[in-house]
Parts: sequence; structure tokens; C-alpha cells
Amino acid sequence: MIILTDNDILFKLGACDLLDVFPNLFGVNRKDIYILPTAKPVLRKSLGRQARLQRYTYEGIERAIAFANTVSVLDDTLPCVDDLEYSLMASYSDLDPGEVILFAASACFENVSIVTGDKRCITALAKASGCAPIRKRVGGMIYCFEQVVMLAIDNLGFEKVRAHIVPSRQCDSWLKICFSAELLTQQDHALDGLSSAVRHINETAPGLLSPYPI
Repeated sequence: MIILTDNDILFKLGACDLLDVFPNLFGVNRKDIYILPTAKPVLRKSLGRQARLQRYTYEGIERAIAFANTVSVLDDTLPCVDDLEYSLMASYSDLDPGEVILFAASACFENVSIVTGDKRCITALAKASGCAPIRKRVGGMIYCFEQVVMLAIDNLGFEKVRAHIVPSRQCDSWLKICFSAELLTQQDHALDGLSSAVRHINETAPGLLSPYPI
């Protein structure tokens, strides 16, 4: 399997110190994970931006940079990408340029999943009137950030994941709600919150997310 990831996932999993286990959650090697061409420059520049440091922490961004140096990078040119398809998606202002690259690049691999920390892009793709063929291709292969957190809980256990997330829950507004009691947060409360976010995406963008969790 090939995993295509956006920059948001690197920031958030870096802040939560979950990047080392990220490949294991999907049963892949690091070289099977592809990041955007912009990822490394964006991460490096973020070390000098106070707002990013407050949200993701200096250590979290450093972890993301270290991880980015061990995985694969999508080629800027992407010769296998259909130019018309790419241009069509790029014409929708609600679709982030990085997410457009991921959706377009998904055509280049037979067994691929897209992991994104941007819920808005999933909804935007669902609403893009001319993108039905793209939705058909990527349907069921997208994982949102909340699903990744639930995968981590399944694999590592709730208490270990909670210990990782609580110190850096400011990296994501939904994490702050799901882990509002900090280290006293109960598993049922956290999972209910995470599942609620997934259900909302499924309601606004039916058929695009992976069926995990059922």
C-alpha cells in the first residue's frame, strides 16, 4: 500500500509524537509514505513562526522534519497526472492546492490511501460539481486525522495515546474537545468525540472516507 499525506498530518502527528508509529498503523514502510513537495520547506519555515510554534511546538515540528527526511516525496511534475483533472480541481477555491496534488496523485498508484488533516478539503471535494469521476476513484480511500488517532488507540492502547496527545492537544481544535479532561479523560468520552467528527464528515461527504471505523 502507498500512503499519500498532507502537511497537516505531519504537523499534528509530530506535535502528538505519533509519527514514529504512523507507518505501523497502516502496515507500510516509511518509503511507502509520500509527502507533498512543499512539506519540507513548510516545516522548516515553521520553526521561525510563532503561531506555528505555539500550536505544534518546536519539538513537534522538529519531529515532523526528521520524519519527512525518511519518507518519499511526490514528484513536482507528476507525469502520470491528468492535466485536465488537475486543472478542474484547482479551479475550486475551497480545495487546498496541496490536497489537489494528493487527489490527483492518487491516480498514479494501484493500492493507495490518502491521509489528510484537513476536513474541509474532503467536504469541498464532495461539493465540487465537476469532480464526480475523482470522487469515484478516491471514494473509500481517504482517512481523516480523527481516524488515525483511533487507529493509534487500537494499536497502542488508549492510555498510551492519551499520554501522547494531552500535552499537545492544542494542535487540533477537536482534540481539545475529545481530551478536555486531560489525563483524566475517559476512553469512552474520547472515542465518542472522535467518532462524532468522522460521522459528520460521512454526512457531508458520503462515500469518501475509509469505512474504518465501522
